[in-house]
Amino acid sequence: MAVKKPWRKHFTKDWANDPFVRSLELEPRMFFLELLDIAWDEGGLRSEWLDGAFISNRIGVSRRKFVTLWARVRVKFEEFSPGIWSNLRLELERIESEKDSEKHARAAKARWEKVKDAFLSHRSCNASEMPSESESESESESDKRPYESPTGSRDPGFKLEAQKPQKPKVAKPKKQPTPMPFTIAQGFEALESKSQGRFITGNFDPSLAKRVTDVIRHTAVLADWELVGRWMAGTWPQDITIGPGWIATAGKLTDAISKARAWQRSGSQKITRLHGTPLVQGRPQPPPAEDLIAKMKEWNQ
Repeated sequence: MAVKKPWRKHFTKDWANDPFVRSLELEPRMFFLELLDIAWDEGGLRSEWLDGAFISNRIGVSRRKFVTLWARVRVKFEEFSPGIWSNLRLELERIESEKDSEKHARAAKARWEKVKDAFLSHRSCNASEMPSESESESESESDKRPYESPTGSRDPGFKLEAQKPQKPKVAKPKKQPTPMPFTIAQGFEALESKSQGRFITGNFDPSLAKRVTDVIRHTAVLADWELVGRWMAGTWPQDITIGPGWIATAGKLTDAISKARAWQRSGSQKITRLHGTPLVQGRPQPPPAEDLIAKMKEWNQ
């Protein structure tokens, strides 16, 4: 797993507005937050910890309570490597944190090199500007003479000092932006072609371009967008459609990728929804209410 870090970012607004977090009561919500902290500190949750012994001792719950709470939040964790479980959003933030740490280290090294070069240059200038014995005597004699201005007036207290040469300023190279893994059009086409009408690009609002670009840099894998499209086609109602504004909302696509991967691991079973209730295709539907009333009347006769 990734390198351990002593701190992590916690986006309070994303946490408070996340549908999954809002669906949890206070106890499972705090349990979920504790697991995220442990996964961050330890580089993930080990499979042997999931029996409850290690984690229950750390957060102060019984093993029976751990099993109950783990069942509530299990969907938010994936096995990223053999025997190591973690949260997708957490690992993406870990990658960004490592990039920031490397960036700060490079900036500190550049500042040190700049200070060192300035110090060495200043020391060499001082050594080259030291006068000889004869020059010192002549300068001392000239210092004793009063300064005469071009107009002829003299100021006995004024001494003319030579200005030190200034180093020419070197223009800093402009920072090049990180290359995009794929374009906005390619991402939208992947969703639109795989979602069977659930995602519609429509008239794209240019004001969303920066946020959608940030989402693309954050996810970085076009295959994940295609998987989300197939997950939409397999689990979303046909009358529900979304657009670029949904992609631009913080955390929406990241959460969808996590759910789509879990759906793929479970066999990519296609589901249809009637009035918001999931119904697996092939399961017999209940008879209409009119038929039940008619049968009850027959039984009562």
